[in-house]
Amino acid sequence: MNHSVDRWVVFAALMLLFVNGLSFAQDGHHESRLGLSGTRILAMKPDDWAEYYNKKNPGGEAGYDEAYRTYAECMKERSEPRLGKLDKSVQARVRKYRDLCGKFRVDNLYLQQAYAGGGTMYTHAAERGLVDDEQLVEKLIKRYSDLVGPAGSNRWRTTIATLRSRIKKRDPSKPANRKELAQYSMGEQGETSYKDLLRDLDAIEALLASERPVVRAPIVKFLVDEGRQGG
Repeated sequence: MNHSVDRWVVFAALMLLFVNGLSFAQDGHHESRLGLSGTRILAMKPDDWAEYYNKKNPGGEAGYDEAYRTYAECMKERSEPRLGKLDKSVQARVRKYRDLCGKFRVDNLYLQQAYAGGGTMYTHAAERGLVDDEQLVEKLIKRYSDLVGPAGSNRWRTTIATLRSRIKKRDPSKPANRKELAQYSMGEQGETSYKDLLRDLDAIEALLASERPVVRAPIVKFLVDEGRQGG
């Protein structure tokens, strides 16, 4: 069985579901919101909303996926007007971070999946992590708006280098890794995810090079937290 997955296609599909969901949910009456407004939903924590949703509309793991996706939609609706008040170049930059950091997160999960020999838990995590992406966006909007807050370490390049080194330990071309992936027939997925993950990191690091330290800090933390999941 071929478990290979094109990481960009997967991420694009998730984002398409996300964006399409917005068009159905504007009035708060779409079934995925159980008739509640976005404000009511966001008054709950993500996990609490997911439990509430699945109790009212039981759907198993797929139901939880839908709940987290809906929560992320509500967050995006809340943040877009705030984002729209910023300079257009800043708006474009924040949206680029959303896309790149979200893709980094998804690619890391699917690299994990390859080494685990499969598992739907990674697919569920990819969808539910849309909330993490939107939480990052909200932090960036606030910091761009205020340009105040903790600057974070000025050793960010060292942090990124450490993260890159951790990722490279999972290089599928290494004999031991290749053997591990081969036993699950996951070599192709592992190679694709690994290359995409490093490409994502390169693109984000290039943006961070010209970023304000106060904005850079939450992005670096997001990358470290998500990258740590792969070991």
